[in-house]
Amino acid sequence: MKGFLLLVLAFVIAAGLAKSGVPALSLVGVILILIAGINFLLGGARGGWKTLSVCVLAVLLLWGKGHPMAFWGALVVTILNFWSFGVLYNFRATPEAAPNGWARVNPVTAIAGLALFSYGVIANVEQFPPGP
Repeated sequence: MKGFLLLVLAFVIAAGLAKSGVPALSLVGVILILIAGINFLLGGARGGWKTLSVCVLAVLLLWGKGHPMAFWGALVVTILNFWSFGVLYNFRATPEAAPNGWARVNPVTAIAGLALFSYGVIANVEQFPPGP
């Protein structure tokens, strides 16, 4: 629960920084989301479902928002994450027998999905005009 609250706080700060209109501050917001997101993904159980949900949310955030390369990248990352999660789930009784390739693909796609998710959040926030 603590990791999730930290992630929500990072989103609020990142949204505020993105509203400022300064690209460097948007980058700081993305970095904050990445740090909090990695903390959230690594903490507790159900790591595979957490990473898959982050990847799916990245696809939903980028769908139809004028960022086609990011959208298609997020879609590919989500498919790879889902596939590797399924392969690793089949070896849950004997994790040492899992294929090394898929064991490497899963965390890489989790981090890539988190990066695309944070990009999607910032891209959606930047579509709104700054407040008064």
